[in-house]
Amino acid sequence: GTTPSGWGAAVLAPPGSLGAAGRVTAVGKPIGCELWWVGADGSVTGVWSQPGDAWAAYSLAGPGSAAPSGGIAAVSKGADLMEVWWIAPDGSVQAAYHDGSWGLYTLAGPGSASTTGGIAAIAK
Repeated sequence: GTTPSGWGAAVLAPPGSLGAAGRVTAVGKPIGCELWWVGADGSVTGVWSQPGDAWAAYSLAGPGSAAPSGGIAAVSKGADLMEVWWIAPDGSVQAAYHDGSWGLYTLAGPGSASTTGGIAAIAK
């Protein structure tokens, strides 16, 4: 396809990087945006950019951290405050929050979610 006028296109990850369900979540920030996906290896990868800068990638959670067919969701809480949730292979709901740096925690224990189910979030 073609890129709409005024829009740019970028390859954020090589082919085969996404999990079987191909789940991606993103947030808009005051300047730029950030997005995350569950990798085929169960990792959670993030990328971010702001106008005029190239995309920068980072690992939010390593291989085996997420169910490759499970859901992922994120919200922006304003400024550079963000939160991301995903379903782990044991059915727990894992989370990360950003408030200057990333912190990880478990939201719900093993068996709490379907490893093939979706997950949704909304900011208050």
